[in-house]
Amino acid sequence: MDQPSWMQDGATGGAPAAPAAASTRPAAAVDSGGSTGAIVRNGFHFVNIGLCVLMAFSAVLGVIEITNAQVVDFFLGVYLFFFAVLLFSYEVLRWVPNANLDEMMRRNFGWFYGNMGRGFYLIFVGFLNFGLHGTVPLATGIVCLGWGALCIAVGFYKPEWFAVEKST
Repeated sequence: MDQPSWMQDGATGGAPAAPAAASTRPAAAVDSGGSTGAIVRNGFHFVNIGLCVLMAFSAVLGVIEITNAQVVDFFLGVYLFFFAVLLFSYEVLRWVPNANLDEMMRRNFGWFYGNMGRGFYLIFVGFLNFGLHGTVPLATGIVCLGWGALCIAVGFYKPEWFAVEKST
């Protein structure tokens, strides 16, 4: 039990599992919010992939628009690009499983495995976008802040839709 919850097999984000014999509903209705939960969860994954592309584009534009050798803006753009690739890697991992990459991501970036962690991550990245110059980084920051807040709100409202996934 020395590992965090997202590293343990069968982790459900801290919620105890219901006994199988006590349930009278079919297993599909109990599993992660049923079909509605799966549709919403997959929709969130697709929007996150779109946000990753927008963040990477914003970072590249931010680096291109650097004037007078602004080192801070250069590093901010590089960090944003890295953060976009990191989230993109996690989201692609949901569709193309890879046990080694999953283990590495789970160990080092476990906050991606819960909707609340991804929401706070997007809010953090949204604020970083405000440091770049231009309208695209500004719009990306606003969208990331809003989407991150929505991820957190839905995580509070329907946590069963975003239960922490098991290791692949």
